[in-house]
Amino acid sequence: MKVKLLVRRHLPKVDVSASREDLRTALGYNSVVVVTNAGEYRGLLTKNDLNANTVDPTFSHRSHTLTIDVEEEIGQALETMRSTDMSVLPVFEAGRFAGVVHETDITDALLQYRTALEREVERYTNELSAANANLQLKIEERRRTETALRESERRYRELADLVPQPVFETNKEGVFTFANKAAFELFGYCPEDLNRGVNIAACVIPEDRQRARLALQTRIKGAEHDIQYTALS
Repeated sequence: MKVKLLVRRHLPKVDVSASREDLRTALGYNSVVVVTNAGEYRGLLTKNDLNANTVDPTFSHRSHTLTIDVEEEIGQALETMRSTDMSVLPVFEAGRFAGVVHETDITDALLQYRTALEREVERYTNELSAANANLQLKIEERRRTETALRESERRYRELADLVPQPVFETNKEGVFTFANKAAFELFGYCPEDLNRGVNIAACVIPEDRQRARLALQTRIKGAEHDIQYTALS
């Protein structure tokens, strides 16, 4: 964050020739006043400065040259303050006096930034935890579904093997993905043959193969059909 965001620009001004009473009046409701000479910036004066110097309250500011620029980072400005034991610094912009920055304003801004950052981190952490928990639930649900599907498939195959009629499944290309014992016996294949890939068209006589392929595509589209083929023995 830049110093320019915290600059106090509207400050009371007193001339370098002002009396102690005028200075005390100016500082009555303000923590700092700007000391000028013929309208030009000369320095800053605080209540502590006024109380500490009983002879010339503005003398210590005539040789004061410590300034910061509006583009300086507030962290660097705070380091400058603490290294010089100053709670307020004059701020310049393009070589001209722009206002002052207080240590309390900087510390408040840093505290607000830290608080906002902590809240953002907490929000992100909560969102990440919720997303992770949701992901874990989905993973567990998928595992349960996969386990249930495997168990269902196992039971289906066991039951299919008990059926005396041929029962088989194919993919969209007509390649067998499952066959029960009766189907193996009918077509003369074994499980190892299915692993290598067997197309249903190879199980019927050549004259019926085109009809079998068309019937398969019709069935894939959801249409019912009842067609007989002559299987190869």
